[in-house]
Amino acid sequence: MKKKAFYLTVAAMVAAIGTTNAQLTIRAGALFPQGKYADAMADFNNNVLRWGVIDKSNKGGAGLGASVGGSYRFDMGITDFGIVLAADVMFNSLNTDIYDYFDEMVEANENTYKEFSVSTPVYFNIPVTAGLNYQKGVSTDIDLYGEAGIGLNFRKLTTAIIYSNTGSSDQEETTTFETSTSFAFRFGAGMVFKKKYVLSLDYYLCGSSRLASETVTEVNGRQSGSPESEKHGNINPSILALRLGIIL
Repeated sequence: MKKKAFYLTVAAMVAAIGTTNAQLTIRAGALFPQGKYADAMADFNNNVLRWGVIDKSNKGGAGLGASVGGSYRFDMGITDFGIVLAADVMFNSLNTDIYDYFDEMVEANENTYKEFSVSTPVYFNIPVTAGLNYQKGVSTDIDLYGEAGIGLNFRKLTTAIIYSNTGSSDQEETTTFETSTSFAFRFGAGMVFKKKYVLSLDYYLCGSSRLASETVTEVNGRQSGSPESEKHGNINPSILALRLGIIL
């Protein structure tokens, strides 16, 4: 079903290429995670860490992020209505509670190990959507628009690494996460200034999917034991995006 939706979205994009009365917008801006995607409970001193990346909770622990991407709008043949195709690469770091937790973990191990470090993962989401756009001129220089789309989101977490060195030996635990695919929904509104510049606000529901990982442990550069596979929480990215764009 997800593959079918993806192929339909791609087909719509291919069909749109070369259409007259079309506009391509390139955009970039800030991301604000919402709801459980932004939530986490982290208290190193009391040994509390509720975070879907390491347990089975639905807390994403995402922090502020950035986005770059574009949209392609072409007329439907109905006044003020159009088809809009959009794709964006979205990056979210972790929230400050998670970072503080691991900073305190590193500090607590400074006297135990010669070297101790933690490299935390970050989120990447790539929503690809197709939908409807309504754009209306309200003055000579300003158009207002609203739009909604549906498609697929591709989510990936970068690799997490915990490294320790006692002086006589070292150990590295490397955790890689599977890429997941889910349905995505996008609702947006914005302003077009002088038919050239765009200010937009979009809300993304990127769909829930369970995290899966594999951890490999190396001691003194050699793999120790077999890789450990694990299922984690269902992470459901919901993101508010505030962006500036330019129509090419």
